[in-house]
Amino acid sequence: MTRNALQRLLAAGAAFAEPIAAASATGEPVKTLQLLPIGPIAARDGRKWNIRDAAHAQAIVEASKASAGAAEIPVDYDHQTLFGAKDGVGRRAPASGWLSNLRVDGGFIVADVAWTDAAQAKLKAREYRYFSPVFTFDKASGDVSRILHGALTNFPAITELAAVASADPQGSSMDLKALAKALGLSETATLEECVAAASALQANQTAVGAALKLQAGATGEQIVAAATAAVAAGVPDPSKFAPLSELQAANARIAALETAAVEEKATEAVDQAIASGKLTPANRDWGLGYARKDLAGFGAFIGAAPVVAAAAVTAAAGRVDPESVTLTDEETAFCRSIGLAPEKFLKTKKEEVAHGRA
Repeated sequence: MTRNALQRLLAAGAAFAEPIAAASATGEPVKTLQLLPIGPIAARDGRKWNIRDAAHAQAIVEASKASAGAAEIPVDYDHQTLFGAKDGVGRRAPASGWLSNLRVDGGFIVADVAWTDAAQAKLKAREYRYFSPVFTFDKASGDVSRILHGALTNFPAITELAAVASADPQGSSMDLKALAKALGLSETATLEECVAAASALQANQTAVGAALKLQAGATGEQIVAAATAAVAAGVPDPSKFAPLSELQAANARIAALETAAVEEKATEAVDQAIASGKLTPANRDWGLGYARKDLAGFGAFIGAAPVVAAAAVTAAAGRVDPESVTLTDEETAFCRSIGLAPEKFLKTKKEEVAHGRA
């Protein structure tokens, strides 16, 4: 994943006229943090995003909770969660705090924040002053879709990330091994594969929550608790369920009956086609294969096919010189219609005459 690709995927927030303060003017850390405002959001470099109204903001809250699952949303320093694996910056992304209880309040999306001891000390010493959220958005409309995490920073704007991304025009690879491993993928998994796996996990969690009759956005802990309670409520009523082995055996018997029925109908259709002179005995195996696969299609083909078994030859099979046998115009046309070489058909016909089978 290149940093340019990352820039297109994520946008560091606090990109509007009034930066989000993480502490008061005296350095006292806030306990309720404003993450994003409802309304237009403008970055330092001119790009813009939007949270349309309170309903849109609530949808962002729900999507952000679902994305985080049972985990709290991390706050780091200077977006090191994004760039912590870069050489020269320590390969670390320590948390400065943890966000919980996301909600809409007073024209903002807000959250409770639990600062680490180290972060509180830095805020009180005014080493850090502002908060910068990281969120996803719709590229076409600019509508914010969910909040992923955030950072303490002293320059809260998208230009901070853009400058880092443009420092290396060729881009550089971000290590996805840890993410891939957490998602149960191989270390060589691509960003797209990681995103697909994460989406599948989220969809599964939503489906399980719905099956357990939980509200949308239920956390992993709530799902586990509901599932545990369901199991504790008792085992399934044996009078209402059959063992899996019996179900599998029944399915096998049904499949065998269906196969036998198909074979019987195919054989009957092919024999009738031969009896009517529209299919020669030499092409019986071909006809059976066609009828087994598509009985209706075979019937339509035979219905439109001409009579190809010469009655005169059939009646006098024992008295005709095989070498004098030729193909009728209908037989030649039939061969071409099914992609069979006329010479091969003629050879078979001569052999049948020689053995008295025509």
